[in-house]
Formats: sequence, structure tokens, C-alpha cells
Amino acid sequence: MEQITFAEAQKDPAVIAKNEAVMAAYNAIIKEVKELIPQYPTEQLRTYVERTVGGCTNVFLSPIVAISTDDLFGERVISFAKNFEIKSHVGFQLDTALIRCIYKHTNAHPNQINIEDRLEEYIYEWSVYEKSLNACKVNNEFKKTILEEAF
Repeated sequence: MEQITFAEAQKDPAVIAKNEAVMAAYNAIIKEVKELIPQYPTEQLRTYVERTVGGCTNVFLSPIVAISTDDLFGERVISFAKNFEIKSHVGFQLDTALIRCIYKHTNAHPNQINIEDRLEEYIYEWSVYEKSLNACKVNNEFKKTILEEAF
């Protein structure tokens, strides 16, 4: 398979359509994650930071999961990392809910654009979340939110 340049990717209708599908999936994932977070038992676990770059939120960081979008040679990808240490604090159902959400919105469906190849998983780093919390104090690209616990 021949790799296309960034400039070519920006003009290719198939790449443009796939990029739009990736962003739609990212937005759906973030919306659903925000709906799930109030179920977590502590304020710390219900806290998240979003980083806004160029008017588009593309980084979501929490003690539980990190999700972001980025360009890779003109192609949008969704990257995510799950904090594996959370399971002992929240149980299996809440531990796996976020990952099920990510795969649900990126799974190939008939008659839809397949974006399964635009998803990458990496290792969760607590230090990245901590740095984002500190950045909230000095950089208006970062916004901290604490959600109330669901009853």
C-alpha cells in the first residue's frame, strides 16, 4: 500500500470522509464518557481535563482514561489509554464501560465508513493527567471539570 503525502490526504475525498467519521466518533465517545463519569465513586475519579486547541477539543484526560485525536500524515486518529489500576477501586463493570464505549463508536458497521484502522491504544501515564491539572491554572487551553456523583 502506497503512503500518500499530507497535502494529498487533505484533498482526497475518501480521507476527508474518514477524517470526518473519526471526529464524529470522537465526539460521540467523549459525550458518552461524560455521561458515565458521574457513576464513579470519588470526586477525584469524576474529575477530567479537556484541552482545546484551535477551537476544537481534542484531548480528554482523567484519572481513568485518556482519549485524544491527532493527525497522522493528514489522517485523523483516535488514541486512548486506560488506567489499569482503577479496576480495584471501581469494579469490573465501571472499569470496562469506557473501553466498551470507545470500541462501540469505532466499530465497523455496514453502510458506514470503517474507522477501525484509525484507533490506537497506548500506555496510560498518570503524570500526563497531573501535568494537565497544573496547566489548568496557567493555560486557558486546559479546562478542569468535576462532575457530581450520580445517585
